[in-house]
Amino acid sequence: MSQRLIRYDSHARMRMRQRGITEAMVEQAIRNPVIERPGTTPGTFVREAEINGRMLAVAFELRPYEFYVRTVYWRT
Repeated sequence: MSQRLIRYDSHARMRMRQRGITEAMVEQAIRNPVIERPGTTPGTFVREAEINGRMLAVAFELRPYEFYVRTVYWRT
């Protein structure tokens, strides 16, 4: 079985640029999280991973063949 694709909402892309977050960082958080929890919007989830000593949070929808990333942020 192949891995789900990762697609990005335009808002997520904007936040990635603003916050210096790369696709590789997002993929690490999605595929190897240390924490997973429900998101604040129904049907969304948040996965977090430690990246370079900081916690990266990725909010996404889990769709049949993809992770649809809604936003990304560094947790303080």
